Amino acid sequence: QFVFPGRYGLIRWNPVRDLCVAVGKGNLTAVGRDLAGTLPMGLATCNETHPHMLWEVPSGDGPVRLRLHRDVCITSAGVGQYVRAGPCGYDQDPTSTPAPFIGGEASVPERYKPLVEKIWKNETFNVQRTQMWEGAFPSLYCVSVIRPWGYERDVMTKLLEKSWAERHSFGIFACDDFDLYSQTNFQVGKHHLKGEVWTVWFQQAPVGVSKDGTAGNAQLFMNL
Repeated sequence: QFVFPGRYGLIRWNPVRDLCVAVGKGNLTAVGRDLAGTLPMGLATCNETHPHMLWEVPSGDGPVRLRLHRDVCITSAGVGQYVRAGPCGYDQDPTSTPAPFIGGEASVPERYKPLVEKIWKNETFNVQRTQMWEGAFPSLYCVSVIRPWGYERDVMTKLLEKSWAERHSFGIFACDDFDLYSQTNFQVGKHHLKGEVWTVWFQQAPVGVSKDGTAGNAQLFMNL
């Protein structure tokens, strides 16, 4: 149903990626302090600067909370009730929960409108996120050597385009950290968490054909 950011950012609704999870209008500071206070969850046009839709995702188990109001979290709901925003750590089911909303100039295609109300009920609220294991041990560092032209560069560019569009990491870019090496410096694409991705130059070596008919590129990788 939803595409979560790696650690901080927008939570996008998978059917319509321009719509993001937001908290309804209200005093966020008061909600975080009031154990009885809740605000409705809803969808609004994605805005990376709006405090009501910037989220912080835990690197392990834990609540999903507002980035700029860290005492406000996505809280639980009783069966058939609506998931809502409320004070972190308060999971008692309220007698009633605010109905979801569509905010601002956001629009939902007709074929998806029947889903809008259902997604917020706890029996259908199903989310997936990209896990970022900050400080984990062992961590995974991935590298690849690519040419400035041809299919090698194309593969990496397509992975980054998919990463940017879906706010999710794929292939080598799903490692804890990564680098791409080449015979020159050039921009490969843009990663949704790390920004622009450029190759790193390293000393080249002649590449011939080995006695087995494969690429004789051992010295090239030794230089790396």
